[in-house]
Amino acid sequence: MNKLDNSRPFDIWIWSNKPEIRESTSFIYKKFFSYNKIFSPKQTRYHLRSILTDLFVVRNEDPQKYISISRSANKYKRLKRIRMLYLQYKYTMLILDTLEKHGYIEQHKGFRSEITSRETRIRATQKLMRLFRKYKSNSGKIFKRNFPIILRDDNKNEIDYDLDDLHIKNMISNINKINKMICSHHIELASQDIWDEIILTNHNLYNVRLNNKYRRIFNNSNFENGGRFYCHWTQQIPSKYRKYIMIDGKETTEIDYSCLHLSMLYGLENTKLPQGDLYQLPLISDNFRDIIKSAVNISINAPTKDCAAKALQQCYIDNKLSSKIIGFKPKELINMITERHSPIKKYFCTGYGLRLQAIESGIAEKVMLHFANNGKCALCIHDSFVTSVDDESTLFEIMKNEFNYRFGFQPRLKISRSN
Repeated sequence: MNKLDNSRPFDIWIWSNKPEIRESTSFIYKKFFSYNKIFSPKQTRYHLRSILTDLFVVRNEDPQKYISISRSANKYKRLKRIRMLYLQYKYTMLILDTLEKHGYIEQHKGFRSEITSRETRIRATQKLMRLFRKYKSNSGKIFKRNFPIILRDDNKNEIDYDLDDLHIKNMISNINKINKMICSHHIELASQDIWDEIILTNHNLYNVRLNNKYRRIFNNSNFENGGRFYCHWTQQIPSKYRKYIMIDGKETTEIDYSCLHLSMLYGLENTKLPQGDLYQLPLISDNFRDIIKSAVNISINAPTKDCAAKALQQCYIDNKLSSKIIGFKPKELINMITERHSPIKKYFCTGYGLRLQAIESGIAEKVMLHFANNGKCALCIHDSFVTSVDDESTLFEIMKNEFNYRFGFQPRLKISRSN
């Protein structure tokens, strides 16, 4: 593997008040930038500190890892809602080239060809790390700044929206209240040994604990598409470790909406759920339930049957399976799903999944707000929630009532308790 492939994108949201970053910024600014009368001192310092912070974080995460950062002016479009956070092209290029010139970063400029392309890669040098160590201190911390609402266009680019819209103001107020609730509680795993085990096998999660707030992400330039709560570290660790989550020193319970999107679709059609496991299909072994579940979710989210079949074929490959082993080709399996769930078949392969996410995230907002308003903690894992064992019955009732209020029948809930 090319060493430059070991990289992650520059993270504008990371910030720090640690002395080694603050003082290193001051040192480099005074030595190389203070005499520049063309560029704003405030903006130069901000850009320098942003870049140094991410270099510091990545170097401590993995000394071999690079940061990918664009040198294309088109990528530095200003978004009004994050005008205090964004990077300007001219300042970013000034910082990168000056740091490289004086030996503080290693920089491999990007390229574009007819065959492939790669963004610029940067990495802290030993010279920069020595400067950080010079000002090393146990005070200060690394943290994530967090804008609570993200709206993306069809190409997944972030776009602006009307901050004066009352509905958006209300959503921002609610997520801020939820995040304040989350941060007022001590949320951890049961032991450092568990963290060490996670990081040993998932190097990209080295700094995952910085992600201690939610943000909602909407899609397709539309607040009726998506809107799920993302970015908290409890969502990002492998699911098998969630049973070790502790809230204020107490063990936790996870309650899951079983077959959530299928249940929601039946609710939209005012139709009762079929008996039995909704992920079971005749003629297919229960051993392949996880594949059927994936096929259902793919069919709900894919815009066309061809797209669904292609995604399901990849799912077969990822699970080291084949049509011969399962007994059915991807399109045949999709047809069996739509036949099994004929009352809601009009929703399959239409891309309706993002609309369901908007409804689902609205329920999640109400569940977490109930806890926030009562000084308690509930964590969202999309279609499930985690809370203290002391609040298990409260969470169960709220999840049941919110779903019933929206769809007119009781949901199927599954409870998993900490070991």
